[in-house]
Amino acid sequence: MNKFIIQILIILFFNACHRPCNEPDYNFSVTESFFPEQDSINVGDTLFLTSIIPKAETDINTRMIIDFSSLGNLGDNLVISDISKFNTQRDAADSFSYFNVHGKIYSSQYGAKQLTFEETDSAHFLKVGLIALKKGLYILTVPDIPGVYRTGHVKCGRGNFEILNSNVDKHLYLFENMWGQLSNYDSLHSYCIKVK
Repeated sequence: MNKFIIQILIILFFNACHRPCNEPDYNFSVTESFFPEQDSINVGDTLFLTSIIPKAETDINTRMIIDFSSLGNLGDNLVISDISKFNTQRDAADSFSYFNVHGKIYSSQYGAKQLTFEETDSAHFLKVGLIALKKGLYILTVPDIPGVYRTGHVKCGRGNFEILNSNVDKHLYLFENMWGQLSNYDSLHSYCIKVK
Protein backbone atom coordinates (compact mmCIF):
# COMPACT_ATOMS: atom_id res chain seq x y z
CA MET A 1 0.00 0.00 0.00
CA ASN A 2 2.79 2.45 0.93
CA LYS A 3 4.57 1.67 -2.35
CA PHE A 4 1.39 2.51 -4.28
CA ILE A 5 0.98 5.88 -2.47
CA ILE A 6 4.63 6.77 -3.10
CA GLN A 7 4.22 6.04 -6.83
CA ILE A 8 1.13 8.27 -7.01
CA LEU A 9 2.94 11.09 -5.20
CA ILE A 10 5.89 10.82 -7.61
CA ILE A 11 3.55 10.95 -10.64
CA LEU A 12 1.71 13.97 -9.20
CA PHE A 13 4.99 15.74 -8.47
CA PHE A 14 6.32 15.33 -12.01
CA ASN A 15 3.00 16.28 -13.60
CA ALA A 16 2.91 19.47 -11.51
CA CYS A 17 6.38 20.40 -12.74
CA HIS A 18 5.38 20.18 -16.41
CA ARG A 19 2.09 22.02 -16.43
CA PRO A 20 1.29 23.77 -19.69
CA CYS A 21 1.42 27.55 -19.74
CA ASN A 22 -2.03 29.07 -19.32
CA GLU A 23 -0.77 32.65 -19.09
CA PRO A 24 -1.08 34.74 -22.29
CA ASP A 25 1.61 36.90 -23.81
CA TYR A 26 1.33 40.60 -22.95
CA ASN A 27 1.92 43.66 -25.09
CA PHE A 28 3.12 46.88 -23.49
CA SER A 29 3.81 50.33 -24.92
CA VAL A 30 6.52 52.34 -23.16
CA THR A 31 8.69 55.33 -24.08
CA GLU A 32 12.24 56.55 -24.31
CA SER A 33 13.54 60.05 -25.00
CA PHE A 34 16.68 62.03 -25.75
CA PHE A 35 17.63 65.36 -24.19
CA PRO A 36 18.48 68.13 -24.58
CA GLU A 37 15.76 68.14 -27.22
CA GLN A 38 17.39 70.26 -29.91
CA ASP A 39 18.28 69.54 -33.50
CA SER A 40 22.01 70.14 -33.07
CA ILE A 41 24.76 69.87 -30.50
CA ASN A 42 28.49 70.54 -30.63
CA VAL A 43 31.34 68.06 -30.55
CA GLY A 44 31.99 67.42 -26.86
CA ASP A 45 28.34 67.97 -25.83
CA THR A 46 26.36 65.22 -24.10
CA LEU A 47 23.07 63.76 -25.30
CA PHE A 48 21.17 61.72 -22.71
CA LEU A 49 18.92 58.73 -23.43
CA THR A 50 16.35 57.93 -20.74
CA SER A 51 13.57 55.38 -20.34
CA ILE A 52 11.43 54.31 -17.39
CA ILE A 53 9.45 51.06 -17.65
CA PRO A 54 7.09 50.71 -14.67
CA LYS A 55 6.79 47.24 -13.14
CA ALA A 56 2.99 47.56 -13.18
CA GLU A 57 2.23 47.85 -16.90
CA THR A 58 -1.06 48.10 -18.77
CA ASP A 59 -1.47 45.37 -21.38
CA ILE A 60 -2.42 47.00 -24.71
CA ASN A 61 -4.91 44.24 -25.62
CA THR A 62 -6.83 43.71 -22.38
CA ARG A 63 -6.22 47.07 -20.62
CA MET A 64 -5.45 45.06 -17.48
CA ILE A 65 -2.60 46.15 -15.23
CA ILE A 66 0.00 43.38 -15.13
CA ASP A 67 2.78 43.03 -12.56
CA PHE A 68 5.77 42.60 -14.85
CA SER A 69 8.63 42.65 -12.35
CA SER A 70 11.66 40.42 -11.70
CA LEU A 71 12.94 40.70 -15.24
CA GLY A 72 16.58 40.19 -14.37
CA ASN A 73 18.60 42.02 -17.01
CA LEU A 74 16.02 43.80 -19.15
CA GLY A 75 17.91 44.96 -22.21
CA ASP A 76 17.61 46.54 -25.62
CA ASN A 77 19.76 48.04 -28.37
CA LEU A 78 20.63 51.54 -29.47
CA VAL A 79 21.33 51.69 -33.19
CA ILE A 80 23.29 54.78 -34.27
CA SER A 81 23.54 55.42 -38.01
CA ASP A 82 25.37 58.08 -40.02
CA ILE A 83 22.63 59.63 -42.17
CA SER A 84 25.06 60.71 -44.91
CA LYS A 85 26.28 57.09 -45.31
CA PHE A 86 22.91 55.42 -44.86
CA ASN A 87 23.10 53.43 -48.13
CA THR A 88 26.66 52.16 -47.49
CA GLN A 89 28.44 51.93 -44.13
CA ARG A 90 25.80 53.35 -41.80
CA ASP A 91 27.09 52.21 -38.36
CA ALA A 92 28.23 55.24 -36.39
CA ALA A 93 28.52 53.95 -32.81
CA ASP A 94 32.15 55.15 -32.77
CA SER A 95 30.99 58.76 -33.32
CA PHE A 96 30.13 58.99 -29.61
CA SER A 97 31.65 57.95 -26.31
CA TYR A 98 29.34 56.66 -23.58
CA PHE A 99 28.81 56.65 -19.85
CA ASN A 100 26.29 55.11 -17.46
CA VAL A 101 24.09 56.96 -14.99
CA HIS A 102 21.37 54.31 -14.39
CA GLY A 103 21.57 51.01 -16.22
CA LYS A 104 24.35 50.32 -18.72
CA ILE A 105 25.34 51.05 -22.29
CA TYR A 106 28.08 48.89 -23.76
CA SER A 107 29.41 47.56 -27.07
CA SER A 108 28.06 44.55 -28.90
CA GLN A 109 29.60 42.57 -31.72
CA TYR A 110 27.12 43.90 -34.30
CA GLY A 111 27.85 47.63 -34.13
CA ALA A 112 24.76 48.56 -32.14
CA LYS A 113 25.18 49.54 -28.51
CA GLN A 114 23.60 47.23 -25.92
CA LEU A 115 21.41 48.70 -23.19
CA THR A 116 20.61 47.16 -19.81
CA PHE A 117 18.01 48.69 -17.51
CA GLU A 118 18.54 49.13 -13.77
CA GLU A 119 15.77 47.58 -11.67
CA THR A 120 14.39 49.76 -8.86
CA ASP A 121 11.50 49.11 -6.47
CA SER A 122 8.88 50.37 -8.92
CA ALA A 123 10.45 50.42 -12.38
CA HIS A 124 13.22 49.49 -14.77
CA PHE A 125 15.23 52.65 -15.33
CA LEU A 126 17.75 53.69 -17.98
CA LYS A 127 19.74 56.89 -18.21
CA VAL A 128 22.94 56.90 -20.24
CA GLY A 129 25.06 59.65 -21.75
CA LEU A 130 26.38 59.93 -25.30
CA ILE A 131 29.25 62.39 -25.80
CA ALA A 132 29.54 63.58 -29.40
CA LEU A 133 33.00 62.92 -30.86
CA LYS A 134 32.51 63.57 -34.61
CA LYS A 135 30.62 66.09 -36.70
CA GLY A 136 27.78 64.68 -38.78
CA LEU A 137 24.10 63.85 -39.05
CA TYR A 138 22.89 60.88 -37.00
CA ILE A 139 19.72 58.87 -36.59
CA LEU A 140 19.37 57.02 -33.27
CA THR A 141 16.89 54.17 -32.98
CA VAL A 142 15.77 52.12 -29.97
CA PRO A 143 13.83 49.09 -31.32
CA ASP A 144 11.04 47.15 -29.63
CA ILE A 145 11.88 44.39 -27.13
CA PRO A 146 9.99 41.16 -27.90
CA GLY A 147 9.67 38.00 -25.81
CA VAL A 148 10.75 39.17 -22.35
CA TYR A 149 10.34 36.53 -19.63
CA ARG A 150 9.93 37.15 -15.93
CA THR A 151 12.14 35.23 -13.54
CA GLY A 152 10.24 32.08 -12.55
CA HIS A 153 7.89 32.29 -15.57
CA VAL A 154 10.17 30.65 -18.14
CA LYS A 155 8.46 30.57 -21.54
CA CYS A 156 5.16 31.53 -19.97
CA GLY A 157 3.43 34.91 -20.13
CA ARG A 158 6.03 36.73 -22.21
CA GLY A 159 6.04 40.52 -22.44
CA ASN A 160 6.46 42.29 -25.76
CA PHE A 161 7.57 45.88 -25.24
CA GLU A 162 6.90 48.53 -27.89
CA ILE A 163 9.48 51.28 -27.22
CA LEU A 164 8.32 54.61 -28.67
CA ASN A 165 10.33 57.80 -28.81
CA SER A 166 8.44 60.47 -26.83
CA ASN A 167 10.36 63.57 -27.93
CA VAL A 168 8.01 66.29 -29.20
CA ASP A 169 10.41 67.15 -32.03
CA LYS A 170 12.43 64.21 -33.28
CA HIS A 171 14.17 66.27 -36.00
CA LEU A 172 13.34 63.57 -38.55
CA TYR A 173 13.75 66.13 -41.34
CA LEU A 174 17.54 65.64 -40.98
CA PHE A 175 17.04 62.14 -42.39
CA GLU A 176 14.02 62.76 -44.62
CA ASN A 177 15.56 65.75 -46.47
CA MET A 178 18.26 63.38 -47.70
CA TRP A 179 16.53 60.00 -48.05
CA GLY A 180 12.76 60.61 -48.11
CA GLN A 181 10.07 59.77 -45.61
CA LEU A 182 10.84 57.25 -42.91
CA SER A 183 8.61 54.23 -42.43
CA ASN A 184 5.91 54.50 -39.76
CA TYR A 185 7.92 52.16 -37.49
CA ASP A 186 11.14 54.19 -37.85
CA SER A 187 9.37 57.52 -37.37
CA LEU A 188 7.97 56.25 -34.04
CA HIS A 189 11.28 54.79 -32.80
CA SER A 190 13.94 57.22 -34.05
CA TYR A 191 15.50 60.56 -33.16
CA CYS A 192 17.85 62.61 -35.35
CA ILE A 193 20.63 64.97 -34.29
CA LYS A 194 23.26 67.09 -36.01
CA VAL A 195 26.69 67.32 -34.41
CA LYS A 196 28.51 70.56 -35.32
